[in-house]
Amino acid sequence: MAFLRAACIALALIHATFARRILDPDGSSYLDIAKAYLRHDWPQALNSYWSPLYSWLLALCLAIFRPGIRWQLWIPHLISFVAFLAMIAAWEWLLREYRRLTGPPAHPRLINAASYLTLAWVGLKLNGMSFTSGDILVTDLLIVCAALLIRIYRTPLSRRNYLLIGLTLGFAFLTKAALLTAIPVILLGLLILTRQPTRTALATMALLAVIAPFITALSLHQHRFTLGDAGPVNYSWQVTGMSVEGYKEEAHSAGPAARHPLKVLLDYPRVLSLADHPVGWYPLHFDPAWWSEGYPVRLDPARQFFILGNNLTYSASILIQSPTLWLAALCAIAAFRPVRRTLAILWFLWLPALALTGAYCLVYVLPRYVAGPFALLSFALLAAAWNVRLSPPLTKLAALLLLTLPIPVLWNELIGIPSTYLQLTFTHAMPWEFHNAQIADHMKGQGLHPGDKVAYIGNALSAAWVVLDDAQIVAFIPTRTTHDDSKPGRPLQYSFRKTDAYWRATPAEQQQALDAFRAAGAQWAIADEVPEWAETTGWKSAGTSGNLRAGDYFSTFYRPLN
Repeated sequence: MAFLRAACIALALIHATFARRILDPDGSSYLDIAKAYLRHDWPQALNSYWSPLYSWLLALCLAIFRPGIRWQLWIPHLISFVAFLAMIAAWEWLLREYRRLTGPPAHPRLINAASYLTLAWVGLKLNGMSFTSGDILVTDLLIVCAALLIRIYRTPLSRRNYLLIGLTLGFAFLTKAALLTAIPVILLGLLILTRQPTRTALATMALLAVIAPFITALSLHQHRFTLGDAGPVNYSWQVTGMSVEGYKEEAHSAGPAARHPLKVLLDYPRVLSLADHPVGWYPLHFDPAWWSEGYPVRLDPARQFFILGNNLTYSASILIQSPTLWLAALCAIAAFRPVRRTLAILWFLWLPALALTGAYCLVYVLPRYVAGPFALLSFALLAAAWNVRLSPPLTKLAALLLLTLPIPVLWNELIGIPSTYLQLTFTHAMPWEFHNAQIADHMKGQGLHPGDKVAYIGNALSAAWVVLDDAQIVAFIPTRTTHDDSKPGRPLQYSFRKTDAYWRATPAEQQQALDAFRAAGAQWAIADEVPEWAETTGWKSAGTSGNLRAGDYFSTFYRPLN
């Protein structure tokens, strides 16, 4: 057990160090909100789309360490690494609580192997150390909630446990508003499980005590009662099919319903302005709820059934990778009734997990979204295998499965990333995704100051480095971002027709676009995804960039507009 724990920690440290220069668009918005808290800019800090807890942790780290540009990139990955350590501690606590309930497992080595493989799968593959968001915190809090539920099932009269589970659910909601779909199921399950309405009310009061201050502040800021806008906005995009040009482009334009339409400064090349709501590093991604205000949230039954089926297929393809599922399946073959009986007893664990997964499946699924509920489902499956005594041949088969099946599933996490990290380290090559820090450093050296306005040609979501310089995108020539509905999970796909139009335009037309940028208040023009056939006279390279398509310059370009 100690060896497996140490191996998981070592792998997480390698992954976090390998990803230390990555800053994704979501992480940029969280980081920008954290900076708003530190400068007491409450209108920007109180954001109805991004849940607050992750930004609070970022703000705390920024206040303690006061990092420069490069160390700002480290902070989110440091939080992810610490959260992974917390996940191990929470999982081991959950195992201890279940051991106190049912006694030691029939096959401790198999249970331990499946446990730590599940932690590697959930923590390193589904959540990952590269994407900077609060999803790994959701996983931690759900595992803590599961441990408390097992403890309450074993000793239902302790008021302290009800208080703790209410506090845990409150912080879970502040981490991800989508937990609102699972919290009522957990509380109702708690009431049914214990038949203690007074103590369940105590848990509910503890939950409300945690979330009420933020909800009150957010509602006062929005001039309406709200628990957050992420759910309705995402449903409007994904199911209703509403589009925000250059950001989320689905089937329908909001037309007159849009209260804050993007201002078109130029038709060819297509130049859009964000100056009407200049908040955050990239206003569209910093406050998407404002830009989508007025967008209809309509149920299209045919579209909803398609989305649900697609996401269920994708979720099933993820869940089937769970190591505990393989072990439980083998135990069910050997002794179906005990497995079924244990799963029936633990309904209060897997039912909230299914509720949260189902809520995501109605809208949109990413592996990190379902990491938390799949951790609970994995534990329920592990518990189902806990007391099943396998024959010697089946024991050897189970060990073989746990030794071999994770290799293709976790190849990148166990082999690919560590080997690439070692290669970069010993060859003294640049860290992975080094361009975030490189471009931010270079632009600061060229005179890009905090508060400067930037115009962007290309995929503005790739410009995460802008937040490191405390600059802001106020105008852009957009890419087109859509979902590929033909594939499970509906992955993103990109079109560069509008940005390529700029590079195909005549010098006079290009100058008109630059003049439109100036009219929006931009002091700098930045371009990425620049095709190799483009004429880049007058532009300078700020450093390498991560391209979304082949045949582009592997560089981010800039030019001053003063």
